[in-house]
Amino acid sequence: MEIAIIEILLWLGFGLLLWALRESLNGVEIELHGPPPARPAAAPLPPASKPQHVYEPIGRYADRVIHEFAVIDGRGYRFECVCPRCDAARLQRHQRWVSPGLVYAECALPPELLARQSRR
Repeated sequence: MEIAIIEILLWLGFGLLLWALRESLNGVEIELHGPPPARPAAAPLPPASKPQHVYEPIGRYADRVIHEFAVIDGRGYRFECVCPRCDAARLQRHQRWVSPGLVYAECALPPELLARQSRR
């Protein structure tokens, strides 16, 4: 009976020793690696542009018509790709994001579209 009590006490002591060792190693790891680095602030998302005129429907995306050409803030743009809102911060200066996720790149409008626009 005494041997069983001694064995239980030894196992409890061994478990306590392992727990203390684990806790101290966690503290050493934090000291070695330091706190996790702070994430850099995300770039602000550009505002969504609203086309004044659109020309030449070429498809659909998210239940909206994609037009090949658009006039945004008086300048000509051509459809380039689809881009989710969260990635809109990566757009370049010559690109505009139009809801629901269409990217238009600045370009010169074809002469026939300019003639059509001047008749309006």
